[in-house]
Amino acid sequence: MKKLISIILACFLVLSVTVTAIAAPTYNAVFYLNLNKYMVNNRQFTMDATPFIENNRTFVPIRYLAYACGVKDEDIKWDNTLETVTMKLGDTILQMQVGIDQSIQGDLVVDLDAAPIMKNGRTYLPARWIAEAFGYEVRWDEQKKAILIGAPGL
Repeated sequence: MKKLISIILACFLVLSVTVTAIAAPTYNAVFYLNLNKYMVNNRQFTMDATPFIENNRTFVPIRYLAYACGVKDEDIKWDNTLETVTMKLGDTILQMQVGIDQSIQGDLVVDLDAAPIMKNGRTYLPARWIAEAFGYEVRWDEQKKAILIGAPGL
C-alpha cells in the first residue's frame, strides 16, 4: 500500500512540474544587430530589414518585434496617414506614432526616451519599450551584439 501511495505521489509531482513548464511563457527572442535573421523559441526567421542602433537605442522593425512578442498579424494596425502603429496582445493595447516620443498604453500616455522612426520605408520601434510594454524582459548581449527578449527573470 505504501508503495502504491509513493507511486501516485511521484506521478502527481511529475505532472505538476510538467503543467508548470507548459504554462510558462514560450516567447524567447533574439534579434542580432545589423542582421536580417532573428530567433524565436530556437527557430530562425528572416526579416526584410535589420535592427540598428541610433542615439544609443536599439531599433527593431515593428512587425518582427511584435511577432516575437506573440502579437498576431491581424493585431498589428498601421495608419499610413498619421504614421501610427497600434498593437494588441491580450488585454494590452499599445499605440505609437513615428517621431513622437510618447506611447499610449491602454488609457495611459507614457514618455519614451526614443521615438519610433522611419528608415528605408520601414517603421522601427525601440525594442525595450515595446517588449516591456507586453510584459517581457529585455537584455543586451554585448558579445553577440544581440537583443534578448524573454519572460521576466530572463
